[in-house]
Amino acid sequence: MKYVSLSKNKYAALFATLFSALTVVFIFLSTLGLLFRGIFEAFALAGAVTVIQIVQRYLMTYYEYILDPADELLTYNRLTVIQVVGKRRTSVYTVPLANLSAVIPYKKMKTVEKEYGKVGKKMSFCPDMFPKESCLLIFEDGNELTLLRLQCGGDFMSAIEERRGV
Repeated sequence: MKYVSLSKNKYAALFATLFSALTVVFIFLSTLGLLFRGIFEAFALAGAVTVIQIVQRYLMTYYEYILDPADELLTYNRLTVIQVVGKRRTSVYTVPLANLSAVIPYKKMKTVEKEYGKVGKKMSFCPDMFPKESCLLIFEDGNELTLLRLQCGGDFMSAIEERRGV
């Protein structure tokens, strides 16, 4: 089963536009010959780097979540996350679902740590900056908890839940 998670909200474009405008303002201020020219140039550089990061991470990227086919369920039973940037596809995370302990709708980190214990690794594979709906996959590996945040629909979430612990 494959689920393609595309960006749905426009917060990233809004923030990229805002930081682009601030970068232009700081470049203009640095050319005026004021006393704090170096500070304006540093802020302009920080703004440009922020714009590049936002565009690359949220505007040019989407994710594919792939569950192994049902006939290979007893052989592999894993979830693979593919990051797609332009034409480049990269497998960024593969995890067996045997260690999956819970699939829950998104909650704040304090609530999750109160219910399940301290989380060691946290990874977000959501294409949106602030997704409205997402799910958390909690994996146990020894004494350490790993938390994955995916932006997927209810049918994919229930398919993951069915394969939990197999």
